[in-house]
Amino acid sequence: MTLPASEPRPGLEATFEPAELAVHIVGAGAESAKRLSRDRRQAAVAAVAAAGSAPPLTELGAGGAAAARSLSYAALADYGRCGYRFLVERVVGIDELADASTPERADGETDDRPDVRRERMGFGRAVHELLEWCARNGWAMPPDDVIEAALQRESAGRDSAPRAREMLAGWLGSGLLAELREYEGALRPEVPFRAALDGGTVLRGTIDLLAPGSGDRPPTVLDYKTDALGGSAPEGLEAAYALQRDLYAAAVAEATGADRVRSAYVFLERPDAPLITELDAAAIDAGRGRIEAMAARVRAGSFEPTPEPHAGLCHDCPARRRLCPHPSELTMRAAA
Repeated sequence: MTLPASEPRPGLEATFEPAELAVHIVGAGAESAKRLSRDRRQAAVAAVAAAGSAPPLTELGAGGAAAARSLSYAALADYGRCGYRFLVERVVGIDELADASTPERADGETDDRPDVRRERMGFGRAVHELLEWCARNGWAMPPDDVIEAALQRESAGRDSAPRAREMLAGWLGSGLLAELREYEGALRPEVPFRAALDGGTVLRGTIDLLAPGSGDRPPTVLDYKTDALGGSAPEGLEAAYALQRDLYAAAVAEATGADRVRSAYVFLERPDAPLITELDAAAIDAGRGRIEAMAARVRAGSFEPTPEPHAGLCHDCPARRRLCPHPSELTMRAAA
């Protein structure tokens, strides 16, 4: 198809030749549609599965050795859920977010709005602060002004005060607390620890409440959980905290010389249904071995993306939109 020559603008001495325009006619039908369309989703999934493929940024994994020098429980838990997210946030330092712990809701559903995330995490911090206050004040109920001040400091929302009071009252009246108060020796809240691993890695953390061993009773490591259980039973969440149980039991056994450690998780929505496990020397050693192996993978720069992406894990990951090898159809799906 020939187009007439363009006229020069006023004042410009120039001439132009006629132009040729190529025209392609596309007829209707399945073949034309296939030729003109492209489904990028399948290509993205295939790229992840292809032998030797690697997501962006993995070449920066050499910093893993530095990241492995000092690891907290939260860091190890992040690594266990997705090595690639650990790399992006904790090694590369891209848009490092607040602690990405187990989702607040037991079903893994989350509300991604920043103010909701802030209030959710702030509520947990405030309740832990108030439980420490209880332990240091003869296990008394904190006055209303103390409760409201803690919630305000952590931006948890003043409307969360009734829920906080209910959790505190439930724990203060629980049978487990009554039992622990019979132990010889004072209960110790917010106990920091350090534990050395092979390869120069130091583990650090803080135990919510430690009851010393008494007679034939082993020391008890207690951790408070503010998870919103909904209709789920606490037992359904036990696997999510196995790493924490192993880590704290190994630290307490090393510090006290105990060959048995009792681990207790108290879900404050149901304080009379704690998850209690007693670990013997073999179980403590096995747990320590799992932690050693995980830290060794960090030191070696192994940062594999999770094989099971889902919204509960990936919704607030800074790599999800542009740097993750998984397509959004996988990262924003419901948990399996």
